[in-house]
Amino acid sequence: MREPTLIRVDFRLLHGMVATKWVRSLNIVNIYIIDDSVYADEFLRQVFDLAKPVGTKLEFFTVEQAAAKWMDGGFEEDPKEPSLVLIKNVDSAKRLYDAGMKFSKLLIGNSEPDRKKKQKHFNNVYYFDDNDARTINSMADAGVEITLQEQEGTKSTTWVR
Repeated sequence: MREPTLIRVDFRLLHGMVATKWVRSLNIVNIYIIDDSVYADEFLRQVFDLAKPVGTKLEFFTVEQAAAKWMDGGFEEDPKEPSLVLIKNVDSAKRLYDAGMKFSKLLIGNSEPDRKKKQKHFNNVYYFDDNDARTINSMADAGVEITLQEQEGTKSTTWVR
């Protein structure tokens, strides 16, 4: 089973940079938003559907549905139809991984700042608290290659414990 072309954590999910830079540079055809709250919100799904680039297909899944689809052979790409998986945060990525979607690479884009948490920030793009770091480390320990990259074409950094 082939993995999607790119699995990206970005709290904004599908936004301008993803829609223009990542989708175009990787020739993405299929976009999968995996987020329980977005799946439950018809209005948000309509907003994201309007934001999707012309020529792409967009599907929404809960974490459980996505893991089940993966286990059932889903997300297997036709070489002519590369795909992009968008996940809101590292906790959801870990839940997805633990539920059976054993991806080998994870790209972390922008993470959501939360003033209520004791977060460390890097470049005003990545905000992680100790729990986020433990979650990322556990995926890295399981063999997932974790990379931080704000947008396509900018410098990427490999996650180091």
